[in-house]
Amino acid sequence: MLSLIARISDAIRAVLAILLMVAVLLCCVNIFFRYFFNISYLASDELQVFAMVAIAFLGAISISSERQHLRMDVLVHAAPRSVKRILGVFEAVITAGAAGVMAWASYGFVQRIYMMDQRSSMADLPMWLPHGTVLVCFGSIALIAVLRIPQLLAGEGEGA
Repeated sequence: MLSLIARISDAIRAVLAILLMVAVLLCCVNIFFRYFFNISYLASDELQVFAMVAIAFLGAISISSERQHLRMDVLVHAAPRSVKRILGVFEAVITAGAAGVMAWASYGFVQRIYMMDQRSSMADLPMWLPHGTVLVCFGSIALIAVLRIPQLLAGEGEGA
């Protein structure tokens, strides 16, 4: 299961790279057309913001799967292995709970704006798409944390 998560994390990083390149290209093209032809694609800024939101939230999935998120673990490194295991399980349970609550709240919001068919003002993009990245992010982080708990209980992988 963890190799599947690693492959998904690699795929997410590839999508993030493409999203970043598209956002930068869109910015450059918009600047070129503004400067040389006095033409501006008004939805450009909006699409770039949506791309950056997607990069931030989808990137959090990859960071979480690799346990590279920010945490205070200076004292944990000096702790015995059994304490590290307990703290690792505790961290995974708290992460799963917090991310699960955020996913649940995001699901309700995404469902409402989907039913209302709310769209962005300039690009006419369905707003459930950019807001859906929040749902995907927290749902995935919760799932990764839940999948990590049995591994930590078995003593595999690093602790907290």
